[in-house]
Amino acid sequence: MGLGLGLGFPVLCLANTSTTAAPEFDLYLTHNNVFGSRLITAMNYQDTASEWSSGYLEYTVDIGLKSFFRRYVYKDPNIEKSKYVLARLGYAYFPDFTENPGSVDEHRALSELTFRLPMGDKWLWTDQNKGEVRFRDATTSGRYRNRLKLERGFVIHGVRLTPYAVAEGFYDLPTTHWNRFVATFGIEFPWKYSVIFEPSYSHAAVYHGPPAETIGFTIQKHMAMPIGGGQ
Repeated sequence: MGLGLGLGFPVLCLANTSTTAAPEFDLYLTHNNVFGSRLITAMNYQDTASEWSSGYLEYTVDIGLKSFFRRYVYKDPNIEKSKYVLARLGYAYFPDFTENPGSVDEHRALSELTFRLPMGDKWLWTDQNKGEVRFRDATTSGRYRNRLKLERGFVIHGVRLTPYAVAEGFYDLPTTHWNRFVATFGIEFPWKYSVIFEPSYSHAAVYHGPPAETIGFTIQKHMAMPIGGGQ
């Protein structure tokens, strides 16, 4: 089981030329072959305002069920991909650093249920279902997110890589509308069995809002960190 450290630098380019850079640090702690936890911290720098506009902190507890052989075939450091089912519960906090009217801190209660289906020896299909209870000032609302991902592992001239495509929809419970859709394309490059480099590109269509583009680069580091009895 493992501890992972990730560093990401996504850049968000909006229709009004607003640009946000968001360095992100991820800690993945996998305690045994069933239980794990995850800690994510991030900061968002808004180019148009030349200021750090917000932050991000997330902690989750993970339960992975029923492994399959794909991780060992592809030597993928992310052991979550070896689970048919992954359940996740947690909390996220979004502090706002600006003085803008209406900008407030946000708290979220998170629940997540992910299903994975290997197809043949190289393809992997992922269906992630995520529920969020959002607390903003005196307002409470709910949101459902469905994320579908298809990936394929390759080895080209000794270089391991996994291209993927993602489609995600956001359903806002108060308005009963799907108000945001995101398409993402990226490539994961595992390195030395414990590191993953991941460049990506995303395009978001927003209901009654401007579209957004995201160029991201993430680094993940995974290490063993067992606790308690078994591994």
